[in-house]
Amino acid sequence: MDVLEIIQTSKNLDCAIFDRHQYRLHRANKQNICSWLCIKGRSSNCLGTLKSKDGKVLHVSSHVCIPDVAATEIAKKLCTIEKRVREEEQSVSKIFPQEMGPLFNRGYDYVENIPTLPAVRAQLYRIKRKEQGTEVEPKNSQKSEIMDDDVIMEDGSSFLLADDDSGSRILFFTSTKGRGILKTGQNFFMDGTFTSCCMQFYQLYTNHADLSENEEEDTIIVPIIFKTLYSFEISRVESKFHYYGF
Repeated sequence: MDVLEIIQTSKNLDCAIFDRHQYRLHRANKQNICSWLCIKGRSSNCLGTLKSKDGKVLHVSSHVCIPDVAATEIAKKLCTIEKRVREEEQSVSKIFPQEMGPLFNRGYDYVENIPTLPAVRAQLYRIKRKEQGTEVEPKNSQKSEIMDDDVIMEDGSSFLLADDDSGSRILFFTSTKGRGILKTGQNFFMDGTFTSCCMQFYQLYTNHADLSENEEEDTIIVPIIFKTLYSFEISRVESKFHYYGF
């Protein structure tokens, strides 16, 4: 009797893998017989099903969909990464490439579907913090911890420009390109919002720049700097900018 492989999805749901197909759990009866449905049932109208008991395959029906081998292997690797994040002290930025790296050499189907580290970093750190018993949602701005891996961009630079806690805490975020635009740009627009700010802070204040080179071009306005303020202290924001040479 064939053995069923079970992995956990990002939502902590069981996903079964058998003969390169993936299945989602439909129901389980009192005899511990589980019914599984092909995960492509909705997208590809595939009626493939599987029944199992105690991890052993009892019956498999035919599929109309073609198994996505790349997606299955990537899902297994993500499950392994989450397991290592829970159990090991290594940083997420080291574990992720160790596991995903070998898949990049398997062809375009793999490269196209492998998620980037920035896309899954926040989720992996939530898993790590939960396992360590640390507070997932800090109660105030002073307890908000900015980890290095959270702000490192693909080019190796930090998205965090400054962390000013000399009074009420203010965080400044911008990319290397955004810093350059701030020095050389001509037209800037600024606005603040309260609804988009995380609960530990009072306001999110954003600087936008016009990237159009002349008046004949269409206006191109993009955000270049984000500031989270515990209270509206624009004078201290300006002094901090002056300190950094802007």
